[in-house]
Amino acid sequence: MIGKSVARIVCRGGVAPQDGAIIGLAFEPGIFKPGYIYEIKTFMDQFFIEEIGPSLVTDTVDNPVGISWSTEIGRILCVGGGRAFMTLDEYKNINKG
Repeated sequence: MIGKSVARIVCRGGVAPQDGAIIGLAFEPGIFKPGYIYEIKTFMDQFFIEEIGPSLVTDTVDNPVGISWSTEIGRILCVGGGRAFMTLDEYKNINKG
């Protein structure tokens, strides 16, 4: 074992294993920044987690997605879709024009 466990994730199976949904839980407060997006990358068959930046979903509905973290998680995934996993900079770059 490399070190102590700080978090776990589970990939959705059953009725919709192809939807890519992952549920995670941090064992220690502060391991991950609240409201931030993290990306899992691979290198030489190892997984690495990289902090990307703040999510478009915020504590209020005053954001480009129009939903907050107090919204039921199913609605965040449905309404926010992929945008819930974007940073503000990514959103701005996609909507240039």
